[in-house]
Parts: sequence; C-alpha cells; structure tokens
Amino acid sequence: MPVFSENGWSGLEAARPDKTDVDERRDLDRDILGAFTTPRGRRVLQWLRDVTIEASGPHPTLTGIGLEFRDQLVYREGQRDLVRDIEKRMERAKEER
Repeated sequence: MPVFSENGWSGLEAARPDKTDVDERRDLDRDILGAFTTPRGRRVLQWLRDVTIEASGPHPTLTGIGLEFRDQLVYREGQRDLVRDIEKRMERAKEER
C-alpha cells in the first residue's frame, strides 16, 4: 500500500513489502507450483484453462438464471483472472528456483 509523506504526487512513496510478506508469497507460489505440476494438477489446470481462458461467449450456467450478458462477461473475466494468477505464480516460482 502506498505511503504519503506529504500532500500531492511528490509525497507518494512506494511501500516496500515486509520480508515476511515476500516469504509468504514465495511459499504460496511454490505450493501452487507443486500442486499443479503433478499429473493430476496439470490435468486440473488444463481443465480450468479450458472452461475459463479458452472458453468464449456467455457462461452456460449463468444464461439459465437470467444474468445479463455484460454481467456474465464480468463473471467469466474474474474466473480467467484467477487462472492467470495461478499460472503467473507458477512461473514466478520457477524463476526463483
């Protein structure tokens, strides 16, 4: 979270994460990498990609309950973001080895 030492843009200082925050992030990244690099984990990650990132159009479940198309797209983008975050964490864990 940014820290303001004075008013205005000049007072904005980038906050540095605590060492424990960095360690926790690294641990979680490694855990995610471990979970999704097993044969079952790879299969699950591929399924997640197939039903989120690779899927197009409205979400079939949400169409049935009358959710507006725009809201369906927002919902699907949230799902895609989660899968992209998993993949980003896996890449980061590989790079930090």
